[in-house]
Amino acid sequence: MDKVIYLLFSMLVLISLVSAIGCTVVIKTNMGKWWYLLLENVDPLFNPSNPLVSAILQFVRALILYGYLIPISLYVSIEVVKVLQAMFINKDIKLYDEETGQSGRARTSNLDEEIGQVEMILSDKTGTLTCNQMEFRKCSIAGASYGGDIADIDLTALKRMNIDVEAYRLSVDECDTSQSLEMFEFSVGDPNTKKVILGSKENMDISNTGNSRISDVGKKSVIKGFNFKDDRLMNKKWIYRSNLSDITMLLRVMPLCHTGIPIEDGQTDKLKYEAESPEEVAFLIAS
Repeated sequence: MDKVIYLLFSMLVLISLVSAIGCTVVIKTNMGKWWYLLLENVDPLFNPSNPLVSAILQFVRALILYGYLIPISLYVSIEVVKVLQAMFINKDIKLYDEETGQSGRARTSNLDEEIGQVEMILSDKTGTLTCNQMEFRKCSIAGASYGGDIADIDLTALKRMNIDVEAYRLSVDECDTSQSLEMFEFSVGDPNTKKVILGSKENMDISNTGNSRISDVGKKSVIKGFNFKDDRLMNKKWIYRSNLSDITMLLRVMPLCHTGIPIEDGQTDKLKYEAESPEEVAFLIAS
């Protein structure tokens, strides 16, 4: 809309300039022949002896006369358009954040103009253009991989390479299961722990049948920061694993080795964790 105003103002100046030049030429060439105008008391607007002053005054006069070329309604309509565009920004569903329940806020009507002038965005750190949110999705214990569906970036790469996603999931699960069985003979637990493992091997084999992770594919994480899905470890099934001592050590280290502190959330009246890095918060939530 500003370009329209600039165009109209340029036209106004051009028309006023042409009118002033034309009027000055007529005054200088023909004014002396009009004896009946009594040139002794001539108006500065029509003074043939001083055409420069007449030209300037005629230009200002033309600006005033042609000023209605840019109507006041145009300025008003521009402001109305800005307000309406700000309302569209506030109601844009693509700017709605489901996590916080807040939509975009245009705190000034000039926001759409400023956004429209952006041609390039440069970012020098993580978190500027990303949510910088860490989730506990997957872990590796004594060489065996647990949890974690395919990440979004891996899913995109698989689609670009035309690889069957479900077949890839099955191959990963079979690989993880075989690795877990191989680690059975190399468990570093104490004798009592080994007896528990050996006595529960049948339960362990039963828990490994089928696809242990695809059953939860598509379900969203209920706890923020925790998106771990693996039937081999969930619901206390980890006690039947061959590498029980390693899993126990991981579950012991995660809640102990950190710099996080619990604080009370004033909005939900629940405890939440704050730490030097979001990775530590994710470990605390997982533990």
